Amino acid sequence: FAYNRSSGKIHTTKICNPYTGPATEKQLAQQAKFKARSLNVSRWLLANHPSDTNPHGTDEYRHAQSLKKQYGLSNVRQVVSMYMDEGGKVTLPGNVPEAVTPTNPDTPNPGEGNEDV
Repeated sequence: FAYNRSSGKIHTTKICNPYTGPATEKQLAQQAKFKARSLNVSRWLLANHPSDTNPHGTDEYRHAQSLKKQYGLSNVRQVVSMYMDEGGKVTLPGNVPEAVTPTNPDTPNPGEGNEDV
């Protein structure tokens, strides 16, 4: 069983004839390729994820989050992996939205009530 928290769907599957022998050269090569891709995804997430210096994350990270919701995926890693090329460069589809920061009711928004008279 697998539960997708974003879409609310439950997926089930049954492995009828699991492979029990030693890993072949092709399987080892595929495992190495997956490991390298996973490391690149982790690096991208570390570079773009919200942090103390950038509490809302980068524009690319927020765009990846919106794509995650749009596609009904369970996490941002899936979106990043989907749009990562062999060299580790992530190119998200569409335009990355402009930086949007949440409004704080205690601080005035730029352009509101700041007219020079």
